[in-house]
Amino acid sequence: MVDSQGYNNALDSTSNMCAILLGFVAAMFPVVLSLRKKGNYVDKVVEYGGDLLKSYYVETIISGACLIMIITVSYFRIDVRVQIKEALFYVWLFSVITFLACSIRCAYFLFRLMLPKEENKIPEEGENERKFKEEARKKDQGG
Repeated sequence: MVDSQGYNNALDSTSNMCAILLGFVAAMFPVVLSLRKKGNYVDKVVEYGGDLLKSYYVETIISGACLIMIITVSYFRIDVRVQIKEALFYVWLFSVITFLACSIRCAYFLFRLMLPKEENKIPEEGENERKFKEEARKKDQGG
């Protein structure tokens, strides 16, 4: 696998994916923290689960940085022995899986903070909506 022609392309695409996901997670974190209001769901989660949020965020950033370093080292694999090439391939594969798992978990947690589960109550029908529906019914019946 290491000496195949598509390995450099796989390294390129992995580094692009890593950069995009790191940018996404880095951009989402301040947005979620800016949603904090007094008594808000996000405020409560940050107050009580802030360490968890921070650990998810830090794990994603660290695993992404490690992946980028491994990718950079992998470009210089031509001059090393076969055993080192294979070990580097498995470390790269492990790093890709770890980074994907960390970034998906962090993004899921951040989305749950942005879109909390609350009871979605349908508001009562307003006076204008009732008039509009009655007019529509009259047009359909008289039609």
